[in-house]
Amino acid sequence: MKRIGALLVCFLFLLPASAMAAETIYESGANIIIHADSPWYIYDGQWTEGAQKTEKDEYGMLFMSTSEFSSVFNIPVHYNSEDKSIYVLHDGREIWQGLDTPVMFVDKLPYPNPAAYLSETGEVMIPLEPYASVFGYRGVFSTSEAYAPGQIEFTHPAKVYTIESIDVNKAMQMVTVFAKDGNGNIRPIRHFLCSTGAPLSLTPNGTFTAKPLTYGATVDPWYFFSLNNCWILYCTQLTGNICFHSVPFNGFGAATLSSSGYHAMGNPASHGCIRLLIEDAKYIWENCKDVPVTISDGFMDETLSMVKQNLQANRPSYADYVAELMKTY
Repeated sequence: MKRIGALLVCFLFLLPASAMAAETIYESGANIIIHADSPWYIYDGQWTEGAQKTEKDEYGMLFMSTSEFSSVFNIPVHYNSEDKSIYVLHDGREIWQGLDTPVMFVDKLPYPNPAAYLSETGEVMIPLEPYASVFGYRGVFSTSEAYAPGQIEFTHPAKVYTIESIDVNKAMQMVTVFAKDGNGNIRPIRHFLCSTGAPLSLTPNGTFTAKPLTYGATVDPWYFFSLNNCWILYCTQLTGNICFHSVPFNGFGAATLSSSGYHAMGNPASHGCIRLLIEDAKYIWENCKDVPVTISDGFMDETLSMVKQNLQANRPSYADYVAELMKTY
């Protein structure tokens, strides 16, 4: 952990961080081998034992729990126990399916599909295919003498995205990053919880340009904001003293992360800036130089509400989050 050599009176003393822009995002391809009736899978050659084994139905279809699918494929899957539905929004594509219903809706269009179900242990089980293929994976099932139950091998080509814009929806307290893929399609690639200005210090509406800031000629991400007597990480200026930045710290170092600020994420709480979790503020600081940012009152959106619920449900406890931060900051 490195401490900067001076305290900042205000953000105007910061300089543009010109060396760290990277508007084009490269996501490497993936190769995943999942074994039938087993908790083991292989991700890019790395053997891992999952929390629950897969299950195979009478037709040979392979099913995996929603929690395991989310972990293996890095695609968040949300189960609503009230209406017994499965919902996924990832890479601009959407899946909705009712439990025990042999129809899935992909981008609101219905397709016949093996029904999701509850396992004997109470896990929600979804078919690996076509859930994975909706998001660009291609799977081939095979058996061998060495492993009679069989396995399915998924491959995914590398992807290239160019970040196009950022949207701040104050009604939802959500930030969405939009990017153009290799086919010219613009789609959301990141969703972040945020905290915009509280009622007495509203975040201004408008379209601005993201300017990642750093201290002097260095790329130290720490800043002391004397106006509010707090430290922050990863500041990206929009206009004047209005910036994207991390949840504030009451002192210097991860152990001082503001508990109230962390628990307020997803609700208005700032002095006008747009607060983000540290990893999300870092993403914008590193990847979004000169990207247009639109801040608006916004509106309540059902799809974005599901994304927000999933982000909130999967957020670690304050203590666990701080413990993880202390490994780096």
